[in-house]
Amino acid sequence: MKKAILGLALASACTCSFATWSQTYTGGNYSGTMTYGLPGGPTRTLVQNEAMDAQGQAKGPIGVFAVAALAVHPQLQASINAWAQSSAASSGTSMAGGVLSGPIQAAITGESGAYAGLNKIVFSGPTYNVSFSASGSKWGISYTCTSNVTLTNLVITAAYDPLTSLLDQSQSSVNFTPSTSSSCSSGLDWLPIVGSAVDRFAAGKTTSATLTQLNAFSGTAIQKVLPAAPQYLGVNSAIPSGVFVFDNNDWGAFIKNNFASVFVGKTLTLTFYPPKIDGHFVAGLSEPQDSYIDSDFAIDFSDATKHLSFSVTSLRQYDNVWHCSKPGVCAQP
Repeated sequence: MKKAILGLALASACTCSFATWSQTYTGGNYSGTMTYGLPGGPTRTLVQNEAMDAQGQAKGPIGVFAVAALAVHPQLQASINAWAQSSAASSGTSMAGGVLSGPIQAAITGESGAYAGLNKIVFSGPTYNVSFSASGSKWGISYTCTSNVTLTNLVITAAYDPLTSLLDQSQSSVNFTPSTSSSCSSGLDWLPIVGSAVDRFAAGKTTSATLTQLNAFSGTAIQKVLPAAPQYLGVNSAIPSGVFVFDNNDWGAFIKNNFASVFVGKTLTLTFYPPKIDGHFVAGLSEPQDSYIDSDFAIDFSDATKHLSFSVTSLRQYDNVWHCSKPGVCAQP
């Protein structure tokens, strides 16, 4: 929906700095979707919709569930950033950035044998980027280096009591594939041979120190990077009993009953998406979309006997408004 403000539209589009689009929220809803099917057969879905409040926020159990699930991604990022900041401080470097990108998958499996009663949770999927800066001297020449670090194949494993969230440290680990690239500047950059030698030395020293920090991360307590165990995110309220019924089975109740304590030999896979609402709209001359649908959370309880999943999405709708502070000069594109 478009509205022209302050001025008549002219034939040509405006390319000036005193005109822009803005958005006004008009409504939205959260949707909980249960999908069920047998191997080789069709899948069936049931959808529960729940309206948002006037500010586009949650006001019902599905929305509250979505908000709690969306908080896991920034919680994990904040925990890893705290580790990176501590590592930087202890090694005399400074840390900048610290961005966890991509969805996080969390596979939960009920343990057996000596670890019966515990759940194993494996976080995987995201990539982490951070920068470390360091200064020093070589041959009396000062230099400053920045090392850009990327952690791929990030896998965080923990065993925990599903009722208390207490961790079994002996079953916890962090693994990743690190890559680094360093760039340096020195007071002799204007002398190619000597300046390059100093920069190569400094880059190698910075990269070595960074890799030492990263390798030490694998041995730190999992508690530093693991958010609160996610099994009680409000799922009991978000998936009502007696609604998601297929073939005389209440699969909503099935998921809820097994969410906190998964059957041994079964795996429950959760997908946590990064929050996106703050990054949708960019002010400018290009007309933005008037609606956005985001994936917020997903649960997959599929196995060889059935396909069973539950997902939450959010829809937000807006009025697009064209602003021009100089009437008669700029036109709505």
